[in-house]
Amino acid sequence: MLILSQTAQALFQSLDIHNEGHVRFDEFFRLFKSIFNPALSDAQIVAFVQRVLQRDDLDEKGIMGYQDFIKFVRPQELHEKMTIDLRLST
Repeated sequence: MLILSQTAQALFQSLDIHNEGHVRFDEFFRLFKSIFNPALSDAQIVAFVQRVLQRDDLDEKGIMGYQDFIKFVRPQELHEKMTIDLRLST
């Protein structure tokens, strides 16, 4: 579980490009645009990010702190998407 915690912290820090301790609209927009472009339009990505940042369970609407982030991202998803399993022969 320590590795997943470190992975979550590293991912959060990579999203928090302003180093403010939370992820704002523009930071999420950049992430989702890099993932979903060109499948989704900018308007669709904006709407999605707005929904994410207006969730009732956020500590502060409009931004996502680390504690909110780890509730938002499932540990299994972190493990599957952020882990590289290298099999090196000796």
